[in-house]
Amino acid sequence: MFQTIDFIVNAVKQHQIIHIKYDSKHKEEGKYKILPLHFFTYNGIYYLTCKSISNNQYLTLKVENIYGVETTFLLGKDDVPLETIAMKKGYNLDYVFPVDVYKEEDVAHIHSYYGNHAKSTGKIQHENLFQYYIEALRIDDMKKISFKLEDEHFYVIDKENCIPLFQQFEAITRLPSAFEEFFAKVKHAKNTSLFLGYPQLSNGKGTYYPFLYAEIVVSEEEAIIQLKRSRIYINKRFASDACEISLADALEVTAALTSKDMSSSSLSENVRRNLKRYNILDKGVIFLNKSSNANYKTVEELKQYARMSTDFFTPMKKFIEPTFPIDPKRKDAYVMSPVLINYSQRETVTHVNNDILLCQGPPGTGKTQTIVNIIANEVLKGNTVLVASTNNKAVDNVKEKLNGDKTLYTGTLRLGDENLRTKAIQQVKQALDEAKADTTPYTVNKEELLKKSDEMDKSLKELLKQLHLIRNIEKQISSLYKAIDYTEELILDSDIKQNPYSILDKYSRLHKEETPLVNILHALNQVTFHIENKRNHPRMQFSFFKWIYKAFELNRQRKIIGKLGLTLDGLKQKKSFEAFLDALEQYKVVLQLLILLKEKDVMESQKKGIKNYEEDDIKVFIQSNLEEKLNNDVLLLKQLDHERIENFTEPNRKQLMGILNDEKVYYDSVNDFSLLTQLYPIILCTNQSVPTCIPINYAFDLVIIDEASQCNLPASLPAIKRAKRLLVVGDDEQLKPVTELPIEWDELLLEENRVSMDDKKNSIYKFSANSLFDFYRNVLDDQCQFFLNEHFRCHFDIIQFSNQEFYNNDLIVSTSPTKSKLQGILGLDISTKEIPLSLPEIGNINPYEVKAIIDFIEEKFEYIRGKSIGITTPFKDQCRHIIEQINKRREDETINPEIKKLYDQLIENVAIGSVHTFQGGEKQIIFFSTVVSFGMDKPLDKWLNKEKNLINVGNTRAIEALVVVGDFQFLQSAGGILKKLSLYVENVAQNVEKPKINPVFSIVHPIIYKKMSNEHLRRLLNSSEEKMYHIMKRLLENKFQKYDIYPKIRVADVIKVEKSITGEKQFYYALSAHFDFIIFNKQTYMPVAAFEFDGPEHDKPEQRSKDDLKDELCKKNDFPISRFDYRSELTDTSLLENMEKVLLNCSR
Repeated sequence: MFQTIDFIVNAVKQHQIIHIKYDSKHKEEGKYKILPLHFFTYNGIYYLTCKSISNNQYLTLKVENIYGVETTFLLGKDDVPLETIAMKKGYNLDYVFPVDVYKEEDVAHIHSYYGNHAKSTGKIQHENLFQYYIEALRIDDMKKISFKLEDEHFYVIDKENCIPLFQQFEAITRLPSAFEEFFAKVKHAKNTSLFLGYPQLSNGKGTYYPFLYAEIVVSEEEAIIQLKRSRIYINKRFASDACEISLADALEVTAALTSKDMSSSSLSENVRRNLKRYNILDKGVIFLNKSSNANYKTVEELKQYARMSTDFFTPMKKFIEPTFPIDPKRKDAYVMSPVLINYSQRETVTHVNNDILLCQGPPGTGKTQTIVNIIANEVLKGNTVLVASTNNKAVDNVKEKLNGDKTLYTGTLRLGDENLRTKAIQQVKQALDEAKADTTPYTVNKEELLKKSDEMDKSLKELLKQLHLIRNIEKQISSLYKAIDYTEELILDSDIKQNPYSILDKYSRLHKEETPLVNILHALNQVTFHIENKRNHPRMQFSFFKWIYKAFELNRQRKIIGKLGLTLDGLKQKKSFEAFLDALEQYKVVLQLLILLKEKDVMESQKKGIKNYEEDDIKVFIQSNLEEKLNNDVLLLKQLDHERIENFTEPNRKQLMGILNDEKVYYDSVNDFSLLTQLYPIILCTNQSVPTCIPINYAFDLVIIDEASQCNLPASLPAIKRAKRLLVVGDDEQLKPVTELPIEWDELLLEENRVSMDDKKNSIYKFSANSLFDFYRNVLDDQCQFFLNEHFRCHFDIIQFSNQEFYNNDLIVSTSPTKSKLQGILGLDISTKEIPLSLPEIGNINPYEVKAIIDFIEEKFEYIRGKSIGITTPFKDQCRHIIEQINKRREDETINPEIKKLYDQLIENVAIGSVHTFQGGEKQIIFFSTVVSFGMDKPLDKWLNKEKNLINVGNTRAIEALVVVGDFQFLQSAGGILKKLSLYVENVAQNVEKPKINPVFSIVHPIIYKKMSNEHLRRLLNSSEEKMYHIMKRLLENKFQKYDIYPKIRVADVIKVEKSITGEKQFYYALSAHFDFIIFNKQTYMPVAAFEFDGPEHDKPEQRSKDDLKDELCKKNDFPISRFDYRSELTDTSLLENMEKVLLNCSR
């Protein structure tokens, strides 16, 4: 209702003609084309006076009955006063009170009235949400505007008529009579908007790009135009594809152009240089923008949703109201599996009974396999399923699995555009004819198959569970070994005198009821921080030993500490605070090692406790059981397929054939479509095609949306609307939705549409920032979210980079080894520091990388003969250049015929493309061209570091070998994911450098620190630190839920240090110094940032020197650190500002 009112208010102000729908109890619902004139109240109810365009009659309409407002680009004129219309309609003027649409408080009163009215009537307020998405789709649909000179849908006007409109919102421009001819062609066009663009850029090939554009309205009677709203857009094609400038530069150009100063000195040299390369046509253009048919159908549906209050199933209700409760359903005990299945996939399949389920499937973890097994189980239950996605490839992959070489189930129908719908009708007709002719009985016993499948499933379930447990334990043991190795190196490098294994022997001889080692370590931490907090006490300097003694006496663990060899007399021999604390820290390192060793023993004991614990044995059992079950379940699914056709009765066959022969649109009728889904219970189509192919009120038992991380929110709503249950499948570490709507304009749309007063709620609906996967990940409880964690596509070295950088080492790599000559990860290091690469006339290309790829293929052909090859890159320009160069090599008559054949296959099989084209695909060998390099005058590296998911997707297309091509020196200087990738390649391929961030904290925390009590925590902190801790803890719980905080963590447990590399001074400092607070990921315990409270002692030179050491260590290792000065007030606001700066960068 709020958005409806805003549309009408703006129309009244601008004298703009609009379309409305009107719902009244006294007459049928109608659609009107009106010129709105005045708002007024009568007896406390709001009314609108207007003029009907069809018959020139004046109307008074209740505002609360108006909905479905659609604006036009037409202006009208009428000066009849409110009083005259009210009198004609029989209103008592004493009770008619006009509403001034130019006063914000008057408009606010209307909003307030209808907001309270909606609450009192129990209506769900979601009209604004759908209207926001309608506008977002409309702007996004414009995408990179360009014209050809022969295009009839634009009209050129002079510069003088453009500039006033861009400079002043309420300005008008009169048009010459020649405009009437153009206007006559476009004024009756439906679902369109009229725009003014200025100026025009020519690429010299007959194509023009308007730089700025804004929506306009037209008065046909007066031949004038004016802006519809005070918003000016920047053409993305001009800014990126043509002029190759950033959005920030484009905004700068906007200011210059609208101030009539094309040569403004405020423009950067880079922008001026780029502008000079192109011809600027200093004229404006009026053009018509018509939305794509797919978006038009989606928009029409969204308008209908705005009128629905409760007529939704749970998936849609959860979308509209994220707090809508979902009751967990009992999981299935039995799983039918006609294709391969592992433990994490099986867990997902068993929970699909839930109203909404989210499944994250990283590359190579079997998302499509999981979907096929889910479909099979739904078929067994007699349910209907819709499989949808934003791209055709994902949908076709599922259909291929079901109907490919090994046909599993033929009851699938692929719908989509007109061509696909025509093919679908032909498929159905053919199936109906064959069903009539085929009377052959199917002799398989369904009950026996089902019974056998159930028995084997019980056995397989236990085997898969055991294998899953073993692999998880082995993964934890592997991590523990790494932490143990590192801690032992610290002990050796720091010349610690205590023998950890003799101490462990002493500990093992103590009584079982004695204090655990973890408690001893906590006790020593308390000693350390008790002394540090008192070290500046005036008496401390004169009674050093007394304070040490007191610290020990306060500690209940002093006896057990003494039994392990750490005595007060031994520590009292130290002559200074620093020496004492260093000795204590060294001993704590030993204790930490002992704890890790004992934890390793516990984990290995758990592994041995599993029945048939040898992994190879379990694999053999699983293989034999799984093969037998797969064969059985394939027969069972084919039996269900046969029953589907057999049970489709002759009357149903005739009815459906009649519908198709009469060319009725089966997707307009729920009854007709229900008949269709009896024969074809599995429907597949893209999200955009759902409104075109499936009746709005038809409901599937299950809707599966695949590649949901690429699906934008509004385009997914038609599929969600048709879902009784919803499965969202995707991976937020892979490709995101492609949108042309800038974030700043998106935020403005959110604000204008008043989606919610809750900023947090607003953020999850944001069109430009969230995918469908992001949305449901934010609103669903953990029990409704599943993670496929077993990877079986890529060579270990290939997937391990993504595992570390994107998946927190949660993937279990189960890839079988190959005998390929070329395998793992390789690097082609192309040094370009001395070579200029500024080639704007040919776009974002790096020809040296292309040459290196071609040379590698031809020189190493023996290694790649017979392999499937793919070449990918983040940049389309580079793709085009690679194809051009490959085509040139194909024309070379001297080339090896086998190599020429390989090049033919690359071109014909579309095996060269951008990362987006490779999503969902795989090749045995992948070449990944990074492009970014020295000499380029655009910040491509910054963009690629920001869009780091492209690296994940591009690399994980490789099965056996990944060849990373780039200038490794530049990649390392670029920082971010590019630096990490280049270092990883060098480390794996040549063992040059090790990872910088130390894994010890992530291993130690759940074993040691997580078990520390609040009382332990309190003793580690002084009063200011304790206050800071509690504020940060609260802010994390409210604003950054994925993170947690822990105090007083040793620097060496967070940042990896080696004496030979770090240097002796920093090494010993890291061994004894602590971070005040560490923020870490709650899921993985990986540290992400350090926060320090700098008290008065940090003003002293000695302490400042230590702070510099800590800051330098953090900087070297790309580990964020933030300091809070004691002179600043400790408040939620001040700390939130610091935390946002650091943690928002960590999340990107």
